[in-house]
Amino acid sequence: MKKFIFLVVLLLPNILFAAEAPHVSLQREWDKSMYVLTGSEQKKAMIALSKQAESLMKQHKNDASVYAWAGIILSTEAGLYKINVIKALAKAKEAKAVFEKAKDLQANVLEGAIYTSLGSLYAEVPPFPIGFGDKKIAKKYLLQGLALNPKGIESHFFYGKYLFANKQYKQSLQEFEQALQAPPRPERLIADEGRKKEVQEWIIKTKKKLS
Repeated sequence: MKKFIFLVVLLLPNILFAAEAPHVSLQREWDKSMYVLTGSEQKKAMIALSKQAESLMKQHKNDASVYAWAGIILSTEAGLYKINVIKALAKAKEAKAVFEKAKDLQANVLEGAIYTSLGSLYAEVPPFPIGFGDKKIAKKYLLQGLALNPKGIESHFFYGKYLFANKQYKQSLQEFEQALQAPPRPERLIADEGRKKEVQEWIIKTKKKLS
């Protein structure tokens, strides 16, 4: 009996890992890469994570959560290519296609994260003829994300950034303040802490515009 108990305890981490949803490893590694690592280490980790995401998409072709997180990772990687505009746009287009695939599979997956992420992409990518950016489409997607996750830190944060970019500073400040009121996510404490720091920085910027 003791030998059996010892074996169960020994194997428990592996059992739990096997039972973990496929997208969770992507989420966990993105949180770490985004908010713990910096500089070249962050870029290296995000590129490696993109490859892991591509592999998981091949293994789980009908899992919207995997596609959603793959899109988040690809769009984050795109933002790291600040000098190489061609590569940044290529990654952004790849992320857009992945998000659209996730949307086809399950539109409301991850509480509207697809819409919030697509809205952010359309808001930040240059418009035609350089890219696919479009302010109207961005707003539509961001509002859909808010509707699906009305208390989410991400949905309020990215809509706040959109409003700031369009010089709607009063409304932008309201969104950032709502983001700070978002309920904590026990499984994403690193991401919550990192995002709240970003939100606070944007609140300072916005208040300066209003002063």
